[in-house]
Amino acid sequence: MSAPKNFKQLLKNKPIFKPIANNAVPIVYRQRTKEEEKKQEELIKENTKILNKERCVVCGSQLDGPIHSNSAQLYCVADNNHYVVNYSHRKIEYCQTLYVFDMWEYQVIAAATNIIEGIYNNYIYKCDRNLLEKFRYRTDEKEKLLYYQGKMIIQFDKNLTEKEFLEEMKLYITFS
Repeated sequence: MSAPKNFKQLLKNKPIFKPIANNAVPIVYRQRTKEEEKKQEELIKENTKILNKERCVVCGSQLDGPIHSNSAQLYCVADNNHYVVNYSHRKIEYCQTLYVFDMWEYQVIAAATNIIEGIYNNYIYKCDRNLLEKFRYRTDEKEKLLYYQGKMIIQFDKNLTEKEFLEEMKLYITFS
């Protein structure tokens, strides 16, 4: 047998499915109907319309990333580290915000513990900018300033100076 001349000939002689082992159960995927595909496309368009209105909480830039029918993972366009947010069924499942100043970075994380009731674990960490980036975000290298569990996601105003940021953070620490 000679070598195939093109890709079609290569696939022509090979079996499409691999043989199944004796005890293995074949995986059968159900094909979506046209109605299901239309519904999926409509959900994606609807989610895209809603999520395109969202902006970065640090700098106000647009968010970009893959949007699916029931989930999305978006990043700040200006700086991917500023703001990362994961949506599940149009509710925030996880978001991470990074406020960068001269000597310190403040990492604000909100993770849903119960997405149906909207309960979040909120953390604020202080990270040393003098450390290499790969070491900066390790749990033993960063200082936990705040832990708060509740229905609110902790967010700060846009374009804050370090002094303004620290004043707002003190309010959160005092009343949480």
